[in-house]
Formats: sequence, structure tokens, C-alpha cells
Amino acid sequence: EKAEVLEAAKSSTEDSAAATQVQLEELRQELERVKAEKAEESSRADSSSESVAAAEGQLAALREQLERLSAEKEEASTQFSSSAASLADAQSQLEALKDEVAKLQHE
Repeated sequence: EKAEVLEAAKSSTEDSAAATQVQLEELRQELERVKAEKAEESSRADSSSESVAAAEGQLAALREQLERLSAEKEEASTQFSSSAASLADAQSQLEALKDEVAKLQHE
């Protein structure tokens, strides 16, 4: 009877050990799955960081271009104003010459 008890205990222990092995394998697989998910999340985060850095670089380039275009616009506006003043002056001189020509024709 003692042998039967020992055999039953041994069998029970073996069954428990087998069940524990199954549980350990399931936990190992779950750990691998979680690690893979974390690696994928990290990869997506890295990719997002790279995308943000690229967008920031493009934004900086666009700001520089906007500043350059604003400076060019200001310079063109100044040149236009100067040209307009020169044109007005030339028109005034032309009118004065016309008046002189008209006076000379009447004399």
C-alpha cells in the first residue's frame, strides 16, 4: 500500500511537473509576443520621430525661403517706388520741355 501511495505521489508530481512545463512554455510564448509588440512599437516610434524631424527640416527650409522672398519683395517694392518717382520726374521734365517748345513756337 505504501508503494501505491508513493506511485500515486510520483504520478501526481509528474503530472504537476508536466502541467508546469506547459504553463512555462505558454508564458515564454507570451513573453516573446510582448517583446515583438514592444519592438514593433519602438520601430513605429522611431519612424515617427524620423518623420517629425524631416517635417521640421522642411518647415525650417520653408521659413528660410519665406524670409528670402519677403526680403526680395521689399527690395522690389523699394525699386518700384524709386522707378515710379523717376518716371514722375521724367514726366514732369517732359511737360516742362513741351511747354518750352510751345513757347518757342509762338515766338
